Amino acid sequence: MDIQQQLAALERRVQHLEALAQQGIAPDESPESPDARPLRPASRRVPQRDNLDARPAGTARALYEAARKPVSVRDFGDLNVEQWFGQRGVLAAGVLLVTLAGAYFLKIAIDRGWISPLARCLAAMLGGLVVAALGWRRAARGTRTFGAALIGLGAGLVYLGIWAAASWYALIAAEWGIAGLALVAIATSVVAYRLDIELMGSVAAIGALAGPVVIVAPDSSADMLLLYLAGIAATLGVAAVRREWHHTTRLIVLGSALLAVAAADSATAILACGYAVAGGIAVLAFRHRWPGLAVVGFLAAWRILVEAPIVAGQAWLLIGSGLLLGALILRDAMQTNQIWPDGAVLEHAERWSLRESFFFYATPIMLHSVVAAAVPDWATLHPGAIALVLAVPYLIMGFLRVGTLRRSRSPFALVGTSAAALAALNWPGNGLGAVVALLGMALLWSWLDHLQQQSDGRWYALLALGCAWLQFRVVARAADGAAFVDAYALTQWLGLLVLVILARGLWRIVAADRGEVSADARRPWHALGINQDDFFVLNDTLPPVIVRLLWVSAGFLLIAGVTQELSRLMGQVGLAVEVIPLASGLAVSAWWALCAGALVVFGFSRKITAVRIAGLVVASLAVVKVLFFDLANLDQLYRVGSFVILGVVLLWVAYLYHRQAAAVERE
Repeated sequence: MDIQQQLAALERRVQHLEALAQQGIAPDESPESPDARPLRPASRRVPQRDNLDARPAGTARALYEAARKPVSVRDFGDLNVEQWFGQRGVLAAGVLLVTLAGAYFLKIAIDRGWISPLARCLAAMLGGLVVAALGWRRAARGTRTFGAALIGLGAGLVYLGIWAAASWYALIAAEWGIAGLALVAIATSVVAYRLDIELMGSVAAIGALAGPVVIVAPDSSADMLLLYLAGIAATLGVAAVRREWHHTTRLIVLGSALLAVAAADSATAILACGYAVAGGIAVLAFRHRWPGLAVVGFLAAWRILVEAPIVAGQAWLLIGSGLLLGALILRDAMQTNQIWPDGAVLEHAERWSLRESFFFYATPIMLHSVVAAAVPDWATLHPGAIALVLAVPYLIMGFLRVGTLRRSRSPFALVGTSAAALAALNWPGNGLGAVVALLGMALLWSWLDHLQQQSDGRWYALLALGCAWLQFRVVARAADGAAFVDAYALTQWLGLLVLVILARGLWRIVAADRGEVSADARRPWHALGINQDDFFVLNDTLPPVIVRLLWVSAGFLLIAGVTQELSRLMGQVGLAVEVIPLASGLAVSAWWALCAGALVVFGFSRKITAVRIAGLVVASLAVVKVLFFDLANLDQLYRVGSFVILGVVLLWVAYLYHRQAAAVERE
């Protein structure tokens, strides 16, 4: 059989399959046709794979089912270049050209006065309705994309006609024009919902949100704008969420947020607060599906509350709205372990959630801003009071570990400590009272850790210590304050005492408290990673490096504090002006030498190498000061005294080291 005969046989088989398809009979169920006999190759040069009957039976059925399946535009997921230009490119060009033709014709008609303004607007709207109806008919007959494009074109013409009637020609009131644009957008969104075309839904959302912008009412009301945005969100927004149109939902949320924030300062308080609360609840409801949009909507809701105008007697409305939004976040926070740095997350095989952590930590900040905006005069007269009021419930929840998961206390305690520290930093006065309060907070958190067999409170103690140091640095000391005994100096010694108490007793390794020595506790601090598991190793073991840092901080504070007070004392004992710097230099050198000797002696007595090394470091600093400062600036007598004191101390230190070496050799 030659090639021509094989092609003829193949054509007969195709005709037979078409006849079976019209009768609704599968190829595998049909009787054998007269031309269904196997095709044998005419020679060995024809490969066996060209035998059509060599295909498995499932292939014929699959081809048959594919042939019977109606072809839809949505099946062309991967269009080639020709199909793309033929189906989409040419369609878009046609829609664009028709739109431009309508616009140019409208311009010519306007310039030459062919038709009246009313006729122009009615022609645009009627023409748009006709085109939209034609598009709906084509979409119902299977050409879905083509029909949707015609519907969008018709909606655009109607939109243009209403806009021209309300804006250019003032044939209708601006409010009615905006309402008409909204109805066109809603109708377009209904069609998009029925056809499940997100692009059309996005265009409808843009048209609805652009209505109040393209048509400006002379006596526009911010309250009406908020109601309008609420209606758009309740219709277009619900449709977009149900269809899971991500881009359309983003347009609605972002556009509504921007317009609402812009109108908040001119709206009535009750309407602005209601819109903010309703919008905040709505975006929080789908924050798990669209976290980015939830963040934007959440921040916009708080911003509307801050911008809302408050008249006398309505501050409670703003504060109550903020508390309602905050209560929703706190309720969810008490039922989850995904907020950093909750330690129970490992027990429930979970990971920290950046989204939930953001909502939790942003809430007290936003609530502080809302309360400050509601009662600005009171907030100005009582700085730090709002932060203190916010700190109380967070500290209570952090201390009592309330919630469904009762080990969840770390995030609440962290927020409460930060708020209390902020309150102390902003409390009126010279600032020393805030330092004392923060030092007391550090001791309290460490003590509560031992009381409840926890370990996270000592980290909050470090936070309080850091805030206390920052506050102490900015405190202005009285010029006539007595050295060593004024309020500034006493606060400094109190900080030294707190460091010693923490290093000596309150900061202890949890495993050692139970009589155990954890292997993780012996890991060097630089070996601890920053991932979640290693974080809890750090949290549970409280590595000894923290204790060493506390001792180093205490020693530095002692040396630096006494140095400062000695210089101050020399200026208060009645010495001559030219003698004060000489006496100060000698006193400081002597103090550093004594500190070096004391550290070395203490290190030998307790057999602590680190303390002895610290003594040698201080001694080195004293030598540098004597050689490079005292030698150049001190008088001869003071210079001799400085050399003698430092030399005697260094000889004593050297003697201690030689004695230690001799004792080791005897052993």
